[in-house]
Amino acid sequence: MTRFQTAILTLTAAAAGATPTTDRSLGAIVDCPTARSANSPCLWAGEDGHVVDSHTLRELLLDKNYVAHSDREAYRRNLQTHMEKLGHEFSYHMGVNERHLTSSPDRELTPEQFVDQEVFSSYSRRLEAEANSTNSSAVSSSGSSKYWNWCDSDNSMGHSVCSPVKSQKSCGSCWSFVAADAIETAVVIAENASAAVSLSPQQFLTCSTLQTTQTFEYCWASDSGVDGASWMQTKIKWESQNNGCNGGMTHGAFMDAAQNGWGLVTELTMPYDDSNSGSSSSTNMSSVCSVSADKAAASITGWEQVVGTDCTASNNCATLLRTALEKQPIAVAITSNGGFGEYAGGFYNCPNNGVMASKNDLNHALLLVGYGTDSSIGDYWILKNSYGSSWGASGFIKLVADSKINCGLNVFPVIPTGAKAGAQAKTSVDSGGDKVFVGLSPTGWIAVAAATTIFTVVATAVGVGVSQRKLKVLRKQNSAILYAGGAIKQPFRTRLQHHNSASVCLQRPPPAPAQSASALVPPRQLGVSGAIGRQVRNMATSLRKLLALATLVAPAATQAHDPASFGTLLRCDDARCLWADRDGAAVPSDVMVTQFLQDEGIDTAPSEFRRRMEAHVDYLEQVHRHAAERDWAFSYAMGVNARHLYHDGNRKLSPFDFVQQEHQAALRQQQRRLSEQRRLANSTLGYRETLDWCSTDNSHNQSICTDVKSQNQCGSCWAFAAADSIETAVAVNGGTSPQSLSPQQFLECSSREMTATFDYCWAEGGVEGSSWLQSKMIWGSKNNGCNGGMTHAAFADAAQLHWSLLSQLDLPYNEEDTSQASAATLEAACDNSTTDTAAASISGWEQVVGTSCENSSDSTELLKLALQQQPISVAINSGGSFEEYKGGIYSCPNDGDFASSADIDHAIVLVGYGSNGTTDYWILKNSYGSSWGEKGFLRLAMDSKINCGLSVFPVIPTGALAGAAHTVVDGGGAVEFVGMSPDSWIVLGIAVAVVTLFLTVIGVIYASRQRNAFKEMLGKMERENGDHDFEELQRPAVVASGEMMPSPEQQDAGDDDAQHISRSLRPCAKTSLLRTILFLLRAVNMMKPFGGAKRHVKWHYETL
Repeated sequence: MTRFQTAILTLTAAAAGATPTTDRSLGAIVDCPTARSANSPCLWAGEDGHVVDSHTLRELLLDKNYVAHSDREAYRRNLQTHMEKLGHEFSYHMGVNERHLTSSPDRELTPEQFVDQEVFSSYSRRLEAEANSTNSSAVSSSGSSKYWNWCDSDNSMGHSVCSPVKSQKSCGSCWSFVAADAIETAVVIAENASAAVSLSPQQFLTCSTLQTTQTFEYCWASDSGVDGASWMQTKIKWESQNNGCNGGMTHGAFMDAAQNGWGLVTELTMPYDDSNSGSSSSTNMSSVCSVSADKAAASITGWEQVVGTDCTASNNCATLLRTALEKQPIAVAITSNGGFGEYAGGFYNCPNNGVMASKNDLNHALLLVGYGTDSSIGDYWILKNSYGSSWGASGFIKLVADSKINCGLNVFPVIPTGAKAGAQAKTSVDSGGDKVFVGLSPTGWIAVAAATTIFTVVATAVGVGVSQRKLKVLRKQNSAILYAGGAIKQPFRTRLQHHNSASVCLQRPPPAPAQSASALVPPRQLGVSGAIGRQVRNMATSLRKLLALATLVAPAATQAHDPASFGTLLRCDDARCLWADRDGAAVPSDVMVTQFLQDEGIDTAPSEFRRRMEAHVDYLEQVHRHAAERDWAFSYAMGVNARHLYHDGNRKLSPFDFVQQEHQAALRQQQRRLSEQRRLANSTLGYRETLDWCSTDNSHNQSICTDVKSQNQCGSCWAFAAADSIETAVAVNGGTSPQSLSPQQFLECSSREMTATFDYCWAEGGVEGSSWLQSKMIWGSKNNGCNGGMTHAAFADAAQLHWSLLSQLDLPYNEEDTSQASAATLEAACDNSTTDTAAASISGWEQVVGTSCENSSDSTELLKLALQQQPISVAINSGGSFEEYKGGIYSCPNDGDFASSADIDHAIVLVGYGSNGTTDYWILKNSYGSSWGEKGFLRLAMDSKINCGLSVFPVIPTGALAGAAHTVVDGGGAVEFVGMSPDSWIVLGIAVAVVTLFLTVIGVIYASRQRNAFKEMLGKMERENGDHDFEELQRPAVVASGEMMPSPEQQDAGDDDAQHISRSLRPCAKTSLLRTILFLLRAVNMMKPFGGAKRHVKWHYETL
């Protein structure tokens, strides 16, 4: 390095050291001495801008990105090489980020060459600035605005139109990300929406394969080129083809979306998976590429080049770009050479002072979102990248503007046209559709209840008023008769039957007596054997393959139609054994082991990982040879897989002892299976001959299972079995397609310690092969993350704590107790905060086999019978060659004999059963990934013992429903009025309507009876006293000069009769309405038949 270069680095380092560390991104260089040594290393920005050394930064980046143990050494070497080179080419705004974990450290220029180039560029820019006496490039020199940014509030909308920064990871898919970003911002502007809906880059990556030739015009250029780009002309034909992770052009993506009429889906609907194919099936891919309008979040009708076709307003491309940018963000391209990948903030200068020797230097698509000016730097552009938020300035870059082609921004400035929002851009109610009952929404039912209540209250009031008026007339007539007639010997009384009935109450049964347990089993956890902690690999899809478990082929002809999976032991002769490589070809073991190490990112040189794998390989080869010596073959295939890199080769049995045990067990099984098949064939329980809930061979005629998951090296089988069981139960109960639930939620939140009593009615008198099993056992357990747990305890937590269960998309699995999810998500997951994203809930759990033997005393038949309803969470022995299983019908080790209950150590889901004509088997879904077994599934031979443990812990979740445990209305919290929800108001309205209607009917009936009673009484008086008395009665009583008063006897007679009438009604006064009537009747005691001396009173019998 020249003294001039050293001086430049020293000055830059000193300037950088003076900059506050809080302004630095994670990974940025803070200081780097000219003469570095172990005692004087470069210093870097750690978390929160704190200064750390190189070693601390490397480990921090590895930890923050959840790099697996197997990958750490390779990633650490990559990162160290990048950091060493950056130390040489020190610049305050450069650093390392997560992309350096996987990218090759090879560079086009050495550190010295790069520094030479950039020093010369800096000198050239200074000379240009001095010649022009300005730092401006016309970006912000015209117009009223000096700063514009579509991703904050400094724009014409007054708010951000951008979604969060995405990450393309290691895939060359920048073109698809910019297409998605450009369209989602265009939709916000066109619809005047308040926020952007993040669209799926994966849809373009999967579907867009357009090959096209397009002519771009550059009116601001000349045919002799432009400064810094001699190849530039006024018109250029560009050829391109979109080719997934191998690159593409943004305008090609726009053309595909517009010409094919694609409905664009959200990132939530089709997440990015860092591959061309996407994570969904081919059927789903076809539907995604041609999604209908009602399922789309956005659409476009075309595209256009926005700068270069018209230079009427200006022939300055920076001015034209600025004017176009104020209408909407623009998809552009840039050169990502030089220090672009290491950018960590500040103002970035285009490499080589913006001089581009070839148009091939334009190799990265971004979204241009704004511009600004700085007093010292001059004008700059603001661009949104797709390297994740840890790159640059929170995912953005400030690019210093120039008078050339602005680092490439002027070459491909394109926008989508006709952008509009689709139906799925709108928020759905309850995250699962409108809440409707008998055709009416909750609001509709509230209105109906309110109208019904008002009507019944008004009708009741009118009825009461009419009844009171009629009763008033009757009371007047009765009082007149009682006084004027005077011959009534007995007061009139209404006789009502009053029935007293004992109240009916719900009786609580007395507490059931505690049942004594026959055995107490110490606490246990499933999955302990696999509890080697590994950190999650966020970038696993781009760095590793899901490796197949390899297997020993029994009769190879049975699988001739499928190529052997990677790692399968194919055959052995006297000299060597051959294994299947990545492509299924037969290779020696050392080649296969090397390929495993390469795929895991592990050094292929001798290491502990290679030693472990070679120990497993040697064991299986010996097993194969010992079996061949006995002229015997296993009924299933075996082999090695990625899990064997992390498990030592120690086994409980030697190869010879293992083969001897399994050979003898196979002979015993053959003798026993004929009688078992005859017994099961004669069953009268009426279950299906075959059943598979993960195919169409079931009562629903469709699969209710999600894709096979992988627990990796964590002992979390119990959490996966819980998630798989609940998601299938939801699909069975709701008749819907299954949604993959999050095992991470149980791993994070379920730490229940409990005891549970299990009944085994079929075990009366003991069980063959498991002498420890009794008819009733108490099992203790504690869920302890990667150290194991029990599925029924996970069910108990979810039910008793009322968890709203999240989908795997909302809370991904990361193989640790502490998730990468946000604190808010974890809090909602564990404390039952109602979330819009909740996918399911349960109300309890139950043991499904063993509590009753009414139908059969055979555990196999009882399992089959219970399995007709839904899949069952069970446990199994994962010893023997379970981990090496590749296909065929697996036999439980040691013929299914269990020396201890501790041998049951792995949770799994029982999904079906079948037969191959000679052997009946169970079908189980495992959590070792789809490369294990038969695409993640196991066929297990049935037996008459405990079915390799399946009969011991058969449990299911109960009350499984889709959606949150407590549903919110309208997606925005519970709708309440005066403290009650819509459902409560509906119930109250119905109750009020029923009660008031009932009281109205009672009141009308009562009033009618009273009228009839009075009429009968008057008729009787007419018959007893004759017409004369009534003629006298009907003549008006005239008061002449004095006051005519009734005698005391007459007044007392009237009063007594009113009292008798009042008492006769008292037994009926059971409601507030009747009490009101009773009160009015009692008022008769105070009524006087005659008024004052000057009052003329007339009674007419006809008024009755």
